[in-house]
This record gives sequence, structure tokens and C-alpha cells, in this order.
Amino acid sequence: VVASLLVVVSCSDFDDYNKAVADVTASANQTLWQNIQQNPQLSDFASLVKKSGFDQDLDATQYYTVWAPLNGTFNASSYQELDKDALLRQVVKNHIASYGHLASGTTEERVIMLNEKSYDFSGTSSYVFNGVDLAQANLPSNNGILHTLNGVASFYPNLYEFVTDKDLSAGKNIDSLRNYFLHYENTYLD
Repeated sequence: VVASLLVVVSCSDFDDYNKAVADVTASANQTLWQNIQQNPQLSDFASLVKKSGFDQDLDATQYYTVWAPLNGTFNASSYQELDKDALLRQVVKNHIASYGHLASGTTEERVIMLNEKSYDFSGTSSYVFNGVDLAQANLPSNNGILHTLNGVASFYPNLYEFVTDKDLSAGKNIDSLRNYFLHYENTYLD
């Protein structure tokens, strides 16, 4: 009788396994995209994410950390002029990394972003990402963590990107050098 009572008490249907407790924070039961889209202070960043097409990724199950710049802390209209690929590489993927990167205790971390750039994420009681102060840290989502920034993480191209990317302002006047480098670039299946 005691054994059957223990079995009945310890059983669970596991339907609440992946749900955060509702009274902790409402954001924990929403995706990163839903939390970004619903925050009026992130409307500029949300429009850039939407234009780049990465909104669907932030609404899926892949686990990301997003450092989202707040409205008024960067010139969003200058980024709106970029084409979809440049916007994705220079802005959106420059603020998103795979896995969870929490601001907790003393943090000293080098984070590799989705565009393969790496930035310092550090601090003790206040935190800094690539030299930009965090406005709010550790907003939980069911597919990642959202931090808000008081500015934008600057995109710094490497030499190859600088020479071959027509969208970068410095690369617009070096067509002959670009053509020389691209002449030797071949993509093939081995």
C-alpha cells in the first residue's frame, strides 16, 4: 500500500517540463523574437531583424543570446539602407551568438558571434559588451537570453571583407584590387 502511494505521488505527466513558472517573468514563456517585437524600446532593432529575415530563426527552437541595441542609441536609418545580406552580416548576426551567455557574478568572456566576429563580454555588477554598456541583462526567453544595449556593437571588417565587400564604404573605390582577389577565389565540390 505504501509503495503504491509513493508511485502515485511521484508521477507527473511532464506537460510542464519546458515551461517557466508564469509568476517569475512573462518573457520566459515567449521566444526571443516575441520578446524583441513586443518591446517598444527595441522597435528599430526589430525592424532590422525583420528586414534581414532572421526573425524566423529567433522564433524557432535554436538557443541564442541576443544583445539588442535600444532605440535612440544608434542610427537605425543608416542600417536600413543596407541590402539584406549586408544587414544580416554587419548588424543582426553581429549582435547574436549561439548558446547562453549570462551576465552573472564576474563575467570575463570572449563571445563568438554568428558572423564569426568575437567580442568581449565582461563585468561584475554592471556589464559591457564590445565596449557598450548593458541597459538590462538576462531577460529570459524560452529559446535564449536577451540583453539590451545602450548602443550598437560596431562591425569591424577583416582585410578580406574590406577588399571584397562592395557594401563597405571603404571598399567602393578599389574595384581592380577586388577583381584581383576574386579572380583566385574558386568554389568547388571535392
